[in-house]
Amino acid sequence: GALACAGLALAGAPAGWSLHTVLPYLPFVLYTLTNGERLCRAMFYNCDMPLMRYPFYREAAGKHFRLRLRRLLGMNLLVGAALATLLTAAAAVAGWPLAAGHLLPLWTTVLALACLFSIHHLLLYYLFQPYSAEMNAKNPMFHAFNMILSAACWITIILRPAPSSLAVGALALCILYMLAAATLVSRYGPRTFRMK
Repeated sequence: GALACAGLALAGAPAGWSLHTVLPYLPFVLYTLTNGERLCRAMFYNCDMPLMRYPFYREAAGKHFRLRLRRLLGMNLLVGAALATLLTAAAAVAGWPLAAGHLLPLWTTVLALACLFSIHHLLLYYLFQPYSAEMNAKNPMFHAFNMILSAACWITIILRPAPSSLAVGALALCILYMLAAATLVSRYGPRTFRMK
């Protein structure tokens, strides 16, 4: 059903449209589709809130960050792969060219963004732990970093970078985020991952 609808929609798209014109919209689409903030809220309410008062739990922040990141990456990579498959199939139905030069940027962008948004939400959760016992997110830095990433998603729609540039940029940002997360959570997590 969804695949057929997407194929019909792309087949009826304006003549100038292609996978290249769709790519700048992917950051915003994936920001919306991926699990991140919702899962962090669930982890806080169901697991972390009662345990944060214990020093041994806070000291292990780096360890449970890595375990949770693997789980979140698995979930979001499935979402990304499903979206990339859907777009590939819909493009084939629409008769758009499907050479490697078209598909490689698509798949690289989608999977890199799925990883990036996984790391982003979990990193902010561990560094700023914004939730109160009433489940309100009160930390201004948490909101600021989320707004910056959201704005970056909109900027790609406005600037419309070349597919290869978008793919390389998403991949580079994902790697930088991963390296930063590994360092920052291990170093600061035991102090910042606490009840507000």
